[in-house]
Amino acid sequence: MNNMEKLGKFVFYTLIISVDIVIKSFVFMKMWVWFIVPAFKVPSLSLVYCTGIIIFIYYMRISSKEKDKETDLNTSIVAEMLLRTIVFAALYLLVGFLIYKLQ
Repeated sequence: MNNMEKLGKFVFYTLIISVDIVIKSFVFMKMWVWFIVPAFKVPSLSLVYCTGIIIFIYYMRISSKEKDKETDLNTSIVAEMLLRTIVFAALYLLVGFLIYKLQ
């Protein structure tokens, strides 16, 4: 694999991970506003704060796991992970919104 291919993979994976984090941060922000703010009378969180919390959770989860083997991520696996994130985010938002409206 030459340097351009390595750079291309790095950029691709960085973009996918960034999109994944922003989607999860948005879902976290909406759920916070819908459920935590009214229940505990706390201020709402901006997308920036939610992104920081999600990154912190990722960091703690990754640093607490012991890696037995290194996995080779290929483009199809990463694309599948992103698709799964989008589908689950949409489902969580839909269910959360329905519960929020039924209160």
